[in-house]
Parts: sequence; C-alpha cells; structure tokens
Amino acid sequence: MTDQTFAQQLVFTLNRHPQFGFLVEPYLVQLETDGSYGYSYRGITSKNLQQFFAAADAADLELVVLSEAMNPAEVFKKFKDKDAKNLQQFIAKYYETGKTNKTLDPVRTHIRQHLDRLRLKFLELAAQKAICLLTKEGPPMWPKLIFSANNAEINYSFKRSEEGLSYSLNVISCQKTLDLSAAQTYLFNLEPTVLLHQNTFYYFDQNVDGKKLQPFLSKSSISIPKEKEKEYFEQFVMKVISAGDIESEGFEVIYSSTVPEVLLQLTEETSQVQQNLFEQSAAATEDSKMVFELYFNYERFQFRAGLGGNTVKLDYNETLPVFYKVKRNEFFERELINWFSTRGLILGAQKLALSKDKAFDWIDKYNAELLERNIRLQQPQNMKAGAKKYFLGESVINLSINESRDWFEVKALVRFGEYEIAFRKIYNLIVSGKTEFALPNGEIAVIPEKWIEHYSGLMNFMQEDEQERIILQKHHYALVKEMQHNELLQADLNERLEKLLDLTQIDDYPMPQQFKGELRPYQKAGYNWMRFLNEYGLGGCLADDMGLGKTVQTLALLQSVKENSDQHVSLLVLPKSLIYNWHLEAYKFAPELKILLHAGNERSKTNKRFASYDLVITSYPILLRDIELFESFYFNYIVLDEAQAIKNPSSAVTKSVSSLKSKHKLVLSGTPVENSTMDLWSQMNFINPGLLGSQTFFKQNFLQAIEKRGDEQKARKLQGMISPFILRRLKTQVATELPEKTINVHYVEMSEEQQNAYEKIKADCRKMVFDSIDEVGFDKSKFMLLKGLMKLRQMANHPLLADSSYEGDSGKLEEVKEMLLNVTSEGNKVLVFSSFVQHLQLVKEFLIKEKIAFSYLDGQTNDRQYQVDRFQNDDSVKVFLISLKAGGTGLNLTKAGYVFLLDPWWNPAAEAQAIDRAHRIGQKNQVMVYKFITRDTVEEKILDLQQSKTQLSDSLIVAEDQFIKQLDATIVKDLLL
Repeated sequence: MTDQTFAQQLVFTLNRHPQFGFLVEPYLVQLETDGSYGYSYRGITSKNLQQFFAAADAADLELVVLSEAMNPAEVFKKFKDKDAKNLQQFIAKYYETGKTNKTLDPVRTHIRQHLDRLRLKFLELAAQKAICLLTKEGPPMWPKLIFSANNAEINYSFKRSEEGLSYSLNVISCQKTLDLSAAQTYLFNLEPTVLLHQNTFYYFDQNVDGKKLQPFLSKSSISIPKEKEKEYFEQFVMKVISAGDIESEGFEVIYSSTVPEVLLQLTEETSQVQQNLFEQSAAATEDSKMVFELYFNYERFQFRAGLGGNTVKLDYNETLPVFYKVKRNEFFERELINWFSTRGLILGAQKLALSKDKAFDWIDKYNAELLERNIRLQQPQNMKAGAKKYFLGESVINLSINESRDWFEVKALVRFGEYEIAFRKIYNLIVSGKTEFALPNGEIAVIPEKWIEHYSGLMNFMQEDEQERIILQKHHYALVKEMQHNELLQADLNERLEKLLDLTQIDDYPMPQQFKGELRPYQKAGYNWMRFLNEYGLGGCLADDMGLGKTVQTLALLQSVKENSDQHVSLLVLPKSLIYNWHLEAYKFAPELKILLHAGNERSKTNKRFASYDLVITSYPILLRDIELFESFYFNYIVLDEAQAIKNPSSAVTKSVSSLKSKHKLVLSGTPVENSTMDLWSQMNFINPGLLGSQTFFKQNFLQAIEKRGDEQKARKLQGMISPFILRRLKTQVATELPEKTINVHYVEMSEEQQNAYEKIKADCRKMVFDSIDEVGFDKSKFMLLKGLMKLRQMANHPLLADSSYEGDSGKLEEVKEMLLNVTSEGNKVLVFSSFVQHLQLVKEFLIKEKIAFSYLDGQTNDRQYQVDRFQNDDSVKVFLISLKAGGTGLNLTKAGYVFLLDPWWNPAAEAQAIDRAHRIGQKNQVMVYKFITRDTVEEKILDLQQSKTQLSDSLIVAEDQFIKQLDATIVKDLLL
C-alpha cells in the first residue's frame, strides 16, 4: 500500500506474458525523500486513478485504459470462440506447446497484430512517462527504460562458399553495434519492429521485418545448403538488398543511382461502338483513343511513373552470381510528373486516354520541349498485328503569300520529320476533312489539329489555277491580313490594298467632268470607295440606308467609267417599278450617258444594240425572259439595284444573274440582309465569287454558328471578311440635317361586332392548327398556321377582309378615319401603308366620300410616277395610299410629315423601309409615325415578336430566320390564345 502523504509517481511496467508478449501494468509507487523508488506501491485502474493520484493528466488516463485493453482477460473477450469457455481453455487451444495446426496460425497472427498496435500506441503516449521492466524484487529494483535518439539500422553480411550460403545480421545505432545475443534483448514489437535491448527501445525503418531479427536473438549466423542457394537468393537475399545495403562475399552487388531516361509511350486503343439501330447502318465502328503512359528507365530497370517496382535484379550463375540494384531518383520523377501535369497530361500510376486529334495536337504543341528534355516518345516495341505505326516526330508548316497582278499566290513548306510533303496534298486532305496519311516509310502522319483550326478556313477559299498553282483571289485581302497579323503566314502585300480596311485612307478621286450635281461629303467618300474597288477589279455592295443617295453615287461612278474606259457598256438590273425613276435620275445627274431601256413589248430581240450605249437598264423579270440575250454579252459593269432580289441562291433570278459576264460588279441594297445570313452569301458571291467559300462551307461555318448558336466570334470574323466590300452608312451617322422622326404605337379597340367575329374565327383557327399539329406534326403544319395567322390579321383590321358577308364596322377603320380628318384638315400630308390592298380600298372609299384628294399605288398601278409626282407637287393631294409590296422601294416622298402603318408586318425592316419613304434626304419636316395596333388580337403579339428583330435591324449581319421559322409550339400557342 502507499501512503498518500508522501510523494508518489505513476509507473508503467512491462511484463512478459508467455503467449501474448509484453503487456503493460500501471502502478503508483511511493518515492523516497531523494526521489528514488520506495518499496510501497499499489496497482492502478482507470476507476481508481483519480482517487489515488490526483495529479494524473489525460495521457495518464489514456495509458491506463490502454493497459487494461492489453490484459489477457480482455484479449480473451475480444477473440473468444465457442470451444474456449475461459482464458485457460483459450490459451490451451491456440498456444499449447507443439500445436502446428495451420488453422490456428491466422488467429495467433491476428491477436499478435492487435497487441502490436496497442503496444505501439503505448510507446507513443508514454515517451515522457516513467516506464520500467516489472521484476519480483519490487520498485527499487525495476529497471528504468529509455528511448534511443536514432533509429537502428540492420546490416546483413552474406558469405558464399563451397558448402553453401551463410549470413549474419548486425543491428547498429549511433554507430554502435548491438549484441543481440546479450541478456535483456527482446523483440518488443513485430509490426512495426521495435527492439528492447538492455533497457533501451530501438525503432527501425518501416521496411525492416522483425521476423528476420528473431533467429539472431539466439544464434550468430544462419546457414543455407548449396542446393537451396538459388532459391534463397531469389526469395530472401533479393528482398534484403531491396531494403538496404549488404556486405557480400562470393557474389557481387552492383549499385547504381542515375538520372533515368524518360519514356512517354503512346498506344492506340480502339473499341467497337455499336451504332444506333435506327441509323442507316447498324454496323459497329471503331472509336479510337490514344493512351499515354510514362516510364522511367534506369539502365536494366523500367518503372511506371507513380508506381513502385522491383529495384533489384539477379543475374545468377554458378561461378559468380551478380545482383544489380538501382536507387530511383524520386525528386527527378516527381518534378517530371509535375511538368507533364502543367502541360495538360496528368500522368502517374494511371494511364491517360485522349481522342486522337487532341493527343497529336498535344504532341505537336510540346514536341520541341520533349526533345529539349530528352524525353523519348515512342509506340510499344511489340505492336499488335495490323496496328498503325504513327509518326511521332516534329511537323512544320510555313505559309507564304506573294501578290501577283490579279491574285495572291500561296506557297508553303510542309515537313514531317525528314519528309517534305507537297502542300497540295495537305490542302486536299484538310478540305476533304481527312487528317491522316502515310509517309514514305509507312508511318501514319496525323495533321495537327491547330493546322486545321488555323488554316482550314483559308484553304476553303484557295483555288488551283491552270498551272496547278494554289491561289487566293484579291478579295481575300482582309483574311490574309488577319492571318499575317496573327503570325500564321508571311505575306508580301501591296500597301495600297491596306486602304480597303479604312475608308478614310482611300485616295480622293476626281469627279467626272460631265456629272451634273454635287455630292455630299459621305457620298463623295462612297464614290471614292467604288473607284478604288474598280481600280483593283473588286466587286462592292453599296448598302447605305434608304434615302442616302445610292443612285446618285452609282451614276457618278458610271459617268467616270464612260470618261475613263474604252469599254464602257454597263448593265443595270432592278425591280420593274424603279426603271423610270432611274432613267429620270440619270437624265438629271449624268445626261451624257447613252441609256437603253430594255423593257416592254417593243424591246430588242438581239443584243447588237447594246454596244451603242453606255448603260443598258432592264428589270429582273425581263432579264429572266431574255437571259440568252444578256449572258452572251460581256459588260464592263453589272449593277444590281435592290440586290436582295438575289438573296436566295437557288432562285431562278439568282442563277440567271450569276451567269452574266462582266469586268466589274456592284450591288445596291438598303437591306442586304432581310431574313437570313444566307442573303449575304448570295450577294457577296455575286460581286466577288468565292469570297465566303462555297454555299455548303458558308452554311456549316457561318450561318449555323451565327443564327443557331449566336457565335459572336464567327460573326466578327464574317464581318471582317466582308467589311472591305460593303459600304454602309446610316442616316443617323451621315445625314445630320434630317429632322427627327417620332414613332408612336396607337392602340385601338375592336367594336363589339368585330370582337365577336374575331373570337369565332380565332377558335376555328386554333382548332384547325392544333388538330393539324397533332396529326402531322409542327413542321408540316406551318403553312396552315401561316394561313390562320393571316386570317386573324385581316379580322383585326376589318372583318370584311376575311368575310365578305360581314355587315358590322371596325374599331381600327373608324380610328383611322378620324385621324385622317384631323391630319388633313391641318394641311398635312400623310402616307398610309397597308399590306392588304383590300384594306386600302376601304380607306379609299372613305376619302372619296369625304372628297379628300389622294394618290394611290398598289401592284396594279400603271402610272406610278404620275402618282408620286402628283403627291409631291400638288398641295391639294393630302393622302397617299400605298401597298407595302408596291411601295417598299424606289419612292422619294419627302412632302409627307405623317406616316400611318395600318397593320404590323412580319419583318420590322419592311416597316422601316415604309417609314423611310418620307424620312429621307430632302425632308424638311419632322416625321410623325403611327402604328395602328388592335388590342387583344394577334397584332399585339406580333408587335412583341418584332422587338427581338428590331434590336438587330441596325446590324449588317443579322441572325434572324424568316418569321414563320422562328415560331415554335410555345409561341404558336400564345399567338392563338
């Protein structure tokens, strides 16, 4: 017993159990006045620790609990089975001397490993505590245990002789060899190994196997007979050499530690992928991947990155066995794995599979760095039969462009390793969408993805001339310049063409002497631009806003052609309604031009007369009928006015116009893009064939990207390619003298009879359209949908437009009548537009009844110019009724101060054209625009749909489909609700 009035110390003793090894027993020991252990002590448990030793800390309690877990009774509880009812039976079953039953060994190993973990935990916690060996003599005689400051090392000494192989083992700590045969030497722990030698604990490295030390606690060496030597070399000695250095006699150990050779291995792996059963062919296709693996080669050794491996090899022979051992350069390997990681290849123990294009793109990008670091890139040495052997070396492409008189000649150096490849071959492969070809040595070369990314677009514009040279047309100057700026090619270019990219840099050309009139500054800039294009044989599109004078600028150009060219017969093609307007303008500004109007039933049946004139004017319909006449004549200029007439590449008029031959081409259009980006391709392909590539290429690379995906980068690229050849100025930019225009949306209510009629028709339309969608699908119901929407628009204006038996009135017509009376009574002139001729007829009846003078224009009007002149010059004519189709182009109606739009149209650009009949150069008055919208009808919903289109209307390149193409099932449902 201890006396608590004296100083005490908690001591943890180690007691060797015959079956379980070292176990811990805690005691509270009374101290003498000099601090030494006295004879009084008591056993301590977790329950009485605080009672008898108030100074105990948390570590003390944890150690006591740990000692209780090592108690044999607790071990029995943890591992007991049905055949052992108590500890004695348990020990008898598993540890009785002489038992070698293999079924017992796993249990004993499990128990020992459990106690090893507890013992190791004990040593970690008790490093600063009092630890002693338990002896019967009592505390004063308990040896105190300490820890070695350094880990111990094991040295094996092997000796090979005629009799066989023998070896001994030395344990060294702090340069001192421990005598394992000395007294008080124990294996305290087996996993991991801890040695208790003469009251000192020694730790070892993790790779030291305690079982290998155990025999040497009782003997100094171990002998192996000659016949077992090779087996022992392979199974034991090799492992010992892997774990550390040894001393050897009778055989050799060669050590090496070098910077390894780095091997990046590339293997093609293909898997069979079953196609969709609904596709035309259900055959399997190959899905090919390239797999990267990283290896480190140390002379005779190869290791996969991130994995271990046998670092010792044995070359066994009877005379002198030799072991080779390598020490891996872990720092070098880690640094190289990180290097690959920063370049996108995550390589360690795992493989990395990439698609073929990405894999070879990576190789192309970093090939130079691989060479610089001496990293060998290769495919497996033993490849499967039929497997492709790929070229893995350096590939180079250098493009240069030289300017000749009429085109750019493209030259290129293409090299794959030592092989120089004809550029034409690479050009044909990329254009056809292929990326692989065989080199002369049989290896398969893969065209780098960046070549396709950088040059495929350019290659789609290249052509082969008669001498099989690769050329680009001069109109691709902007594309060449962009690629030169991005250092993708070298180009020797005429600096004068640089002016194409900046209108302000174009030279000021003299005006033709016989031109009668004065151009405004922006019109003179347009004339200079057209003269510049003429000088270099390039086509152009004058796309100024309506009302800015495209006609007068073109006439100035044509007059200059007459004065400066030997061959000056030009052709002007335009809508029928504009023929006489052009003729009048030409007579006014260029009276010296000899003009032939090829129109009417009296027109010539041959083209012999053409040569006697400066300008032949005809209409698109006449051109179609007399195409043989025109396509057999070579013109100086072909000018197309309202060139949106050829926006459809497959239309008869586009094909006819494209068959014409001329030295120069010019198109005029205030709206070069009305409904689709394809409108642009058709016109650009006419003025500069091939500028935007083939129709298929343009659809795939621009139209779909811009219209379907909203790709702004592609839109900017397209803008850059066409901008030198399109000149577009907005009225807001150049015509600052124009007065303001104010657009008002004027809502009107339906009359009661009109509303009833409208709702009945709407119900019928909704049922008709939705039944059709259910029966044949949305796409096939679009015509019926358009028909239904048209009928609802008519009802919103006046039910008489859709139902001749209707006897009621219309809220919109009554409102229009009242506003017409107000506007005209104040002396103002007003343009009234409608897309329905029948609607104009109703207004016409009202004007006649009220005796209000008016002009009238629809598709059947023969005296078009008379109607225009009458409105412009006769102050008594206050109203001009105009159908949208007949009056959307070619009218200068600057006397009008008001514009009435009786119904909203699908395309907001068409409304803008109508407004610009009045709001154009020469207008002195503020223009007031009223858009009449019937509430609670489809007109309101059309107005909402217009908003998204209107936002794009100021852009040259607009990504809008035709109205009906924009509709989906959700929008349709909303329109018909």
